[in-house]
Order: sequence, then C-alpha cells, then structure tokens
Amino acid sequence: MRHPLSVVALSLTLVLVGACNTIRPLGHTEPLPGQVLIAQLSEPIEFQVVEARLQNIMEVEGTLLTATTDSLVLAAQNLWSRSGVRHDALGARVAIARDNAHALQAKRLSGWRSGLLFVIGGAALAAAIFTVQAATSGSPPGGGKPPQQQ
Repeated sequence: MRHPLSVVALSLTLVLVGACNTIRPLGHTEPLPGQVLIAQLSEPIEFQVVEARLQNIMEVEGTLLTATTDSLVLAAQNLWSRSGVRHDALGARVAIARDNAHALQAKRLSGWRSGLLFVIGGAALAAAIFTVQAATSGSPPGGGKPPQQQ
C-alpha cells in the first residue's frame, strides 16, 4: 500500500499541472495557426470520427490549422455535444464557418501558474530528499551523538 502522503502529493501535482493552462476569450483578435482554440457554436454540426457519426456538436477544441475570413479549420482534439458529453476527435480536421462560431477562446500555458508549480515541486523534492536522508542515517532525528549506554 502506498504512503498516504505520496497519494496526496500526487493528487496535488495533477491538480496544479491542470491549473497551468488558462483559457481566455479572443474577442476581436485574429487567431494564429498553431493556437489551441475552443470554439462554441451557435448551431450544432455533425462530425465524422473514424466510423462514428457524431451529431449535435456544440463545442470544438483543437489546434488551428488555417483561418480565413469565412471559416476556421481545426485539428480537433475534443468535441462536446449539446448534452455535454465529451468525444475524442483523434486530431480529425473540422471546418467551422465563422458565423457559426459565436465564441472563440484561446487555451495557453500560464507563466505564473507554471512558476508556482515549479517552486512547489522543488520544495516537495527537497522535503522528500531530507526525509529519506533522515530515515536512512544512523543518527537520531535531532542530530548529534546518540546517548551512551551504561
């Protein structure tokens, strides 16, 4: 069985890694190829992934491949249906008409959150090294000489 402290540390690390991303509305700025976008649609679309046809897709997350004045082409990673179910898009290309994308958001790495994770990770590593050294050394936890026996 794992030590409860290691389970807590692993859980905290996963939460912090997920928190390193930030999502911001694009507003009137033009998206750039290579950006990870989340497009919320005003009308549902159908989408073919491998052999499955997905219907009522209302949100698409993916990497922007090309952008023109009338459409966006994404390498889709995730799709959300009207009911809120997430589907894996496996990188398939999806073209979205600009007038159907009523909200565009850019997903990017947050600098200060990543820095915070780096500092917390370094402190956790230092604490783990100190704990292991104290547990494997022959001296008592307070350091110094062990008491002499008579």
